[in-house]
Amino acid sequence: MAGSARPMRTLLIPAENQVRELDAKLLLSCVAAERGLRPILGYRTELDFRIASFPPSLYLAKSMTRRAVKMFRIMRMLGHEIMGWDEEALVILSDEHFHRRKLDVTALDLVSLFFAWGEDNAELFRKFPGFPDRPIHVTGNPRADLLRPELRAVYADDAAALRARYGAFVLVNTNFHMVNGFLSTLNLIQPPKEPGGEFGVGASGRGLSREFVAGYAVHKGTLFERFQRLLPRLSEAFPDQPIVLRPHPTESREAWLEAAKGHPNVTVIHEGVVIPWLMSSKALIHNGCTTAVEAFALGVPSIAFRPVRNEPYDFDLPNGLSHEADDDAGVIALLRRVLAGELGPAKPHDLPRPFEEYVTGLEGRLVSDRIVDVIEAWLAAAPAREHPGLGERLHGRWLATRRAWKKRWIKARQPGHRNNPAFQRHRFPGVTTAALNERIEKLQGALGRFAGIRARALADGIFEIGKSGR
Repeated sequence: MAGSARPMRTLLIPAENQVRELDAKLLLSCVAAERGLRPILGYRTELDFRIASFPPSLYLAKSMTRRAVKMFRIMRMLGHEIMGWDEEALVILSDEHFHRRKLDVTALDLVSLFFAWGEDNAELFRKFPGFPDRPIHVTGNPRADLLRPELRAVYADDAAALRARYGAFVLVNTNFHMVNGFLSTLNLIQPPKEPGGEFGVGASGRGLSREFVAGYAVHKGTLFERFQRLLPRLSEAFPDQPIVLRPHPTESREAWLEAAKGHPNVTVIHEGVVIPWLMSSKALIHNGCTTAVEAFALGVPSIAFRPVRNEPYDFDLPNGLSHEADDDAGVIALLRRVLAGELGPAKPHDLPRPFEEYVTGLEGRLVSDRIVDVIEAWLAAAPAREHPGLGERLHGRWLATRRAWKKRWIKARQPGHRNNPAFQRHRFPGVTTAALNERIEKLQGALGRFAGIRARALADGIFEIGKSGR
């Protein structure tokens, strides 16, 4: 028997990679709290472990893959509804690759509300065979809000501190986590289990053919090697120019520290949100990085280093927003022109759509407001929903408890597992209540909104965002 129907006002907003997601989801939380909802923001792993302790809520999923199905089913058994977007759908290799890796029919069927970065992303969803007959809301992603001129003041102090610390630096961003993972199990290819055996497919290659994985690994591996060779060449060509290399959040730093050895003007560091790093940099050097999309929105010149090109494995959007160079000398020549003030941001090229169809929300109403508009309309259309019956809820609670115990105490101790504590700390170093409230104050100052809204710790890494004293 189903339980009594009650209105749903709690939003569960998980963040997986702290430097990439937390600020944007904090802004979304502030907008939701201002509008009378109850947002709970936290580290995704911890929030999922405690999923049975929350009242029936709307849960914001960062992806809708096959791996999410078990957790989605547990949530629905507990009375939660799921809204979802794909955090990484902005930069993709191809429709087919995205569909195979990032969407699952069963997971999608368990989602009630869909949000998209832009019309390009929405069309990508619609093309997926078996996509449910539900609207896709092209609101944008709150990460776009943080790139708008009125919100850059949030990062002004951080950018000034970086300039004081490193000078007017050149930023090199890498994305070789598929061949240089913080955990080796994240790589595309795993070594054969026995001499002469076939290679294994790692976490980054799940759902892909062995042929594709093998080719992709060679492509990324070649780029990885060429970037390691480029770094000292840059240092020597610009000996008085500070250079900062920022590895991907889930990438190992060891190879980069080795490449930078003996080059005092090169620093390898991954710290904080990328926006102030871009704001305080002279230029960005990359290959296929989402950071180039952010640089374009911020008006920062970017150079795509493309010593090898292979259509199935190249990312069109970030490269199409950048000046392009095929070799070390080309990068150095372009960078020399940028540093001399002769070359600004690239004009979009080789893209099938206008930039605005990839990233919605850089103008007009905030993306965060648009998302809350959709949530409020959805709640108003059916403000009270029947909860699952007692037996189903108890079963869901048992499954959630078993899953959390297994991941926290068994899988976390397995070498190379994603729940390894070191990897978890790498992705989400942690944040204090004071630090969140300091960021909220900056949002208040930039937008003139969110008066009285504060963060309150509920558990380690989990915070309620709402009116103080509520």
